[in-house]
Amino acid sequence: MTTPEDKLAALLREQAETVVPSGGGLSTIQARVARRRRTRWAVLPGAALVTAAAVAAFFVFADGDGQSALKQVPGPGTSPSVSETPHPSPTPTVAGGGLDHAFENPALWPFTSGQQIAGWKTDYPYADDKLALVGHYLNDELKLTGLTTSTNCESCDVVVISNGTRKVGEASLERFWVDGHEVFTISVIGETDLKVLTPSYGAAISSPTAVTGLITGVDENVNLSLVTQAGQQIAAAGAPAGSAVPWNGSLTWTDTGWTHGGIVARTFSAKDGSLNRLTAIPVTRDSQAAGTSPTFAGVRSGRIDLFDATTGAFQRHLTFPPAGKTDTDAAWSSGRLLWLRAQPTGCNDALYRMDGTTVSTVVGPGGPDHLGSPRLSPDGRTMAWLSSPCSGGAPSVVVKSPAGIRRVRVSPGGSVAVQDLTDDGRLLVSVRVNGSAPLMRLLSATEAAVDDGRAIGFSHCTAQAASFDGADPVLWVSCHTGAARLARFQASGDLTTTGPDLPLDRVDATSVRQGSVLVVGSAPQSGLVRVWRYEQGRLTAVTTGDAVRVADW
Repeated sequence: MTTPEDKLAALLREQAETVVPSGGGLSTIQARVARRRRTRWAVLPGAALVTAAAVAAFFVFADGDGQSALKQVPGPGTSPSVSETPHPSPTPTVAGGGLDHAFENPALWPFTSGQQIAGWKTDYPYADDKLALVGHYLNDELKLTGLTTSTNCESCDVVVISNGTRKVGEASLERFWVDGHEVFTISVIGETDLKVLTPSYGAAISSPTAVTGLITGVDENVNLSLVTQAGQQIAAAGAPAGSAVPWNGSLTWTDTGWTHGGIVARTFSAKDGSLNRLTAIPVTRDSQAAGTSPTFAGVRSGRIDLFDATTGAFQRHLTFPPAGKTDTDAAWSSGRLLWLRAQPTGCNDALYRMDGTTVSTVVGPGGPDHLGSPRLSPDGRTMAWLSSPCSGGAPSVVVKSPAGIRRVRVSPGGSVAVQDLTDDGRLLVSVRVNGSAPLMRLLSATEAAVDDGRAIGFSHCTAQAASFDGADPVLWVSCHTGAARLARFQASGDLTTTGPDLPLDRVDATSVRQGSVLVVGSAPQSGLVRVWRYEQGRLTAVTTGDAVRVADW
């Protein structure tokens, strides 16, 4: 039954939909909101993160050129509509209790937690510049070029996004103090007549997700995508739209390796195809929903393919090497691929990476070095590989991150393979000297030579195929012929086995994801290299007949 309160609420919503701020009024509102806003504080590292009590949504009235304007500024307890740019509340937005806690208000990119923003200088050194931050999001994550950014005032946490002379959206930012620096993160992009109604701001979503919204105009087509925090577009759809009825579309995906992302809506000019509207709201993956099986990338028959990590079923080709060249090694993380392409003769190795559907060259063919063992950090933003001069001489391990490139020296005569690396640049490498059994070494993000790293292993045992499981290295140790067991190296310096001996006489690769271990190796007598999953002390074959030589998930 409809109550008087329901009717009043409906009337107020209808009235709010008709209020359109004037151009001068809008800028006046934003300036006054910015002056009233208190800067967020993130005392990092070590100290607890503090938050004040949340405030309810409120309205700010302003006048410009004799006309009134209305602006809603939502607090943490509200779910703002993208019909107006949702400015976060003027309270601190970092939840207390430690650096791993998420921000109290949902955020779009690049930071969603105190732990992430603590490393801004390394990961996103431009995050103290509002215009640069928004520009990187548009160019690097959304692959939108040719746009410009501007702001109406230095204290405004709003960045205007334009395509030529046309405004296509506004980015609303959160401001934090981190060790004496003002650092920003993008909360939402809106302020156009392209509105996302569902899902709500900051909602947890599962596949498939229905997306609905409103737009002014006729014969429009809304381009929808789901873009993870790592910049991977994992779902896309189109939605015919017009002012007569709400538009709707559906986003479907299989990738379960993401936590935070954004639903991005765009429209393009029917006249020249240029972008004319941009809206983006933050969302999270609903970890409680029934998910699809994880996937892994594997090297098979000279190319990189994607497989189901439960059944081993082939899903699709990831790379397409030209005639005469083969793809020989790869790393797969956060939906990003780094792979090595070689040809039989000459110094013609090349290293490529793929972000979504965009392929870029990391090291082009015809260079002075042979390349090997490409690896990606968990967030996919830091890369490492082995570089050996074609003319001879000692190789080096190259680590490339957003902060720059560093080279780690390898002693002459040593044979080195990069096993894994972390987001902060720590390395696991295996070293062979004069044909000896491999020795694992753990290197910090600052050590300049492989020999400086800490040796990991048991005496009289062979160490094989190491990987990081969070902060701890794990590796396979073989102390008896035809058997191997998994061991964990802890910060205390102890190396302890975590399970029984298993029938593996060779382990070529290990990749850890959310406590599950993916293994490439062979069992005694069979000699057949398979991909296995290791969970709770048991090995389960994922592939049985396919010659997948490298696997990463």
